[in-house]
Amino acid sequence: MHGVAIRPGKPTILGRAGRALFWGLPGQPVSALITCRAFVLPSLRKLQGMMETELEHTRVLGAVLNRQLPSVHGRTDYVPVSLSRGSDASIEASPVFGKSGAISTLARADGYVVIPEHVEGLDKGTEVSVFLF
Repeated sequence: MHGVAIRPGKPTILGRAGRALFWGLPGQPVSALITCRAFVLPSLRKLQGMMETELEHTRVLGAVLNRQLPSVHGRTDYVPVSLSRGSDASIEASPVFGKSGAISTLARADGYVVIPEHVEGLDKGTEVSVFLF
């Protein structure tokens, strides 16, 4: 398999050499982290025999988007976000925009939001799950 319909992280490779599986991750820091968390870690956990309910070991926090997040239909987007307290004590998620090659994008983010491939963006005020780093 070469390439996946996600952003960032499209140039991802999964292959087999004999009995060994291997992953090829993108070279950009943000892309590499996202593809590792989205594909590599879950597949390793499954290969270890973990049950479906044990596969996700990520801390998740509910938050409200404080601005609109655009997305293209047909591709899953992973958007880094930072978290803060809103005026009503709610937890707000602010997108951290930056290039996938800039490690500072990760340094400024607390986690990421997933926009599914069948959704064309998320509106301001949408309740989201933030997958914490």
